Amino acid sequence: MGFTSRRGRPKSKEKMEIKGREEKDFGTAELQARRAKGLTAEPIDKCRDKNIISDEQYGAALHFRWLYTLRFGAPGVSAIDLENHSGREIRNNDEIWQAEREREYSMAVEKLRAEGALRMVMNVAIFNYSPRFLKRQEDYTRAEFKQNVRELIKFKDGLDVLVELWNY
Repeated sequence: MGFTSRRGRPKSKEKMEIKGREEKDFGTAELQARRAKGLTAEPIDKCRDKNIISDEQYGAALHFRWLYTLRFGAPGVSAIDLENHSGREIRNNDEIWQAEREREYSMAVEKLRAEGALRMVMNVAIFNYSPRFLKRQEDYTRAEFKQNVRELIKFKDGLDVLVELWNY
């Protein structure tokens, strides 16, 4: 079983059906509308939902993103108030553990680079780049179609390398 950030006992569908309750979206009206249109899903989630990648490949991609975040921080814009830690205490980092995670990340990058899939896997899994093979378009030229197939194969091969590396 892969890494999960959920806590507690998982909800069973049987209990939900027995009680006759539906899962409710507690977001704002705008966020609910975006979720209904499928605009909040990340490209790696869309790949899993469309069965382009397996659950093992999905777990390996999320693990790779987690290692990247430990090494470089979350991609994107974030702000930290250095004067006030928002009431939270900064935890002391275990340097040995951090070094092991960085070594694990470096090994994954090395294996992906050797496979020639580093750029594709990083773009989709970490930077949320939506590849062309996820976009729906009926009028692809032959060259564009071949390029999409090459990108998809490279992406799946890269995720297979990560699955093999971490035994997912």
